[in-house]
Amino acid sequence: MGKVTTKTLKVLRKRKLSEKDREYIPIAGDLLGKASQKGYVSGFPDVDGESISKEEGKMIESAVISALQRHRDPKVVAALIWALGKSNSRSLEKTLRSCLQQHLQSLLAHNAVVSQALIALNNIGELKTGPSWNISRVEANIKRARAYLNKFGILVPW
Repeated sequence: MGKVTTKTLKVLRKRKLSEKDREYIPIAGDLLGKASQKGYVSGFPDVDGESISKEEGKMIESAVISALQRHRDPKVVAALIWALGKSNSRSLEKTLRSCLQQHLQSLLAHNAVVSQALIALNNIGELKTGPSWNISRVEANIKRARAYLNKFGILVPW
């Protein structure tokens, strides 16, 4: 097992990933790509110079799935899901579908909060009514919330 693969597995198996540790998630994805796709090139010399077997790829995949089950930070979860996608493994369909369902439900629930906050601000005269207040218009709600917060110098990046 190569140095990059060994270090990546060690990091992914930690109970909690630090900001520095999170840099290994894309490396894990590229290693999964190398293990599953002949001729895969990441563009990173350390990764591209690494030799990785199918068995080692399965170990990385397992470590990524385990990390996915331990972490709740959406940015970490998104990166881990991206990494799993690099494996091209149909066996991950159930795991990925479950993640999609869980995070879609969360998105919709949080959109309800944003929508109701916008309506409440409108009701107290703080916002002017938009063309259509609708809880199902996620993108419009995000745009309105950002515009309102920007007036106060509050920037909410993606």
